[in-house]
Amino acid sequence: MAIYSVNVSAIGKGTQKQAGTAGAHVSYITRSTAAVAVLAERMPTARIGSRGGAARKWLDEQEQADRKNGRVVTKVMVALPHELTDEQRGDLVRDFCERMTAGRGSWLAAIHRPSGDDARNHHAHIVLRDKDFETGKVVVGLSNAKSVDLIRTEWERFANAALEAAGEVARIDRRSLADQGETREPGSHVGPAVTAIERRGEVSAVRVRVVCQKSEKQPKPLRLSDLIFDDDPEQEVQDLDEWLAYQERLEAEAEQQRREAIKFQNTKRREILKEASELAERVKGPVEDMERWNSQRNVWDWEELNPDWVSGRRDEFSRLKMRADELMLPVAPRGWLALLRPIFELLQSLMERMQRLLPDQDAKWNDDLDNRPKM
Repeated sequence: MAIYSVNVSAIGKGTQKQAGTAGAHVSYITRSTAAVAVLAERMPTARIGSRGGAARKWLDEQEQADRKNGRVVTKVMVALPHELTDEQRGDLVRDFCERMTAGRGSWLAAIHRPSGDDARNHHAHIVLRDKDFETGKVVVGLSNAKSVDLIRTEWERFANAALEAAGEVARIDRRSLADQGETREPGSHVGPAVTAIERRGEVSAVRVRVVCQKSEKQPKPLRLSDLIFDDDPEQEVQDLDEWLAYQERLEAEAEQQRREAIKFQNTKRREILKEASELAERVKGPVEDMERWNSQRNVWDWEELNPDWVSGRRDEFSRLKMRADELMLPVAPRGWLALLRPIFELLQSLMERMQRLLPDQDAKWNDDLDNRPKM
C-alpha cells in the first residue's frame, strides 16, 4: 500500500555549520548512485552526477545575497507512491513543488530509485526556495510556525489526487495510527545501514536495542500542565514537587545511562589497546629477524613471514583500525589517543616493512621452487 512519509527541515544562513550547505545538499541528492531524475523550475538544474553543477553555484550565490539570519532553502523528503508510474511520480512531484512555491519561487527535486530488496521505496528529495525569483519577496511563508503542517497536508492532498487520477484505490493518510483506529505499533526509523544489514538476513544491534526499549513499560511522561489545579493552591505545590521529583529521576536515569555507555566504550578501548600491543609483539620479532637475514632470505624457511601469514596480520590490523574508528565518536579521551597512537604507528610501520620483505612472487617464484625444502 502507499506509505505516508514526509520529512521537513531547513538550512539557515546563520544556523548552518558551514557556508554552502544548501549547494552541498543538492550535490548529494543528485548523486549518480541514487538519483534517476532531476526536476527544477526557476533555477538552474543539476545533471545527475555533476556534483550539483549550475544549481549548486546558483544556490551559493543566492546564499551570499541573503540576510545573515535568512533561510536559504527548505528541505523536504517525501515517499512516492509505488503504485504510480515513473511519469506519474514525476508529475506529482512537479505539481506539489509548484504549489509549495506558488509558481513563483525556485525549486529542485531529485527522484531516487528504490535501493536494496524493497522495490517500493521510491522517494524524492526536494529543495524549496521561498522567494519570488523576480522580486526576491517571500511567496508562501515556509519559515512560519505552521508551514510544516501546511507541507504535510498538501502532500497528502496532492498524492491522493494523483492516486485517484491513476485509478488506484490506495491512499495515504497523515494522521497517526491511533487516530486512524490502527492498533499496530508504529515502525521505528533505523536508517539505511541497519536496513541493509537486515536485508542480508543478519541481526542488527540497533534493531535489538529499539525492540528492547519498546518492550519496556515506560511510564507516561508527566506534564506540568497536567499536575497544576488553579482552584487548589496546596494541590498545586504538592503536584509541582512531584513533577520536579519526576524530572530529577529522568535526569538521574539519563546520567546513569551515559555513565554505563562510557564504561562500555572504555572497556572496548582497553581491549583494542591490548590486542594492538599483542599484535605488535607477534609481528615485531619475525620482521626484525627477517631484516637481519635479508641477504639470505627464503620464504620457504620463514613460517611466520609467508604471504598467507602476512595477509592474516594485515587483516587483523585492519579490523583493529575499524574498531578503533568506531570508538572515536563523539569524542575520544585524549589519554586513550595518547596510548593508541604510538602503537598504531608502530603497527603501520611493521606492516609496511613486512610487505617490503615479501619477495615478488612473479619474479621469485622459480627461485623459491628451486630452494624449497626437498620432500
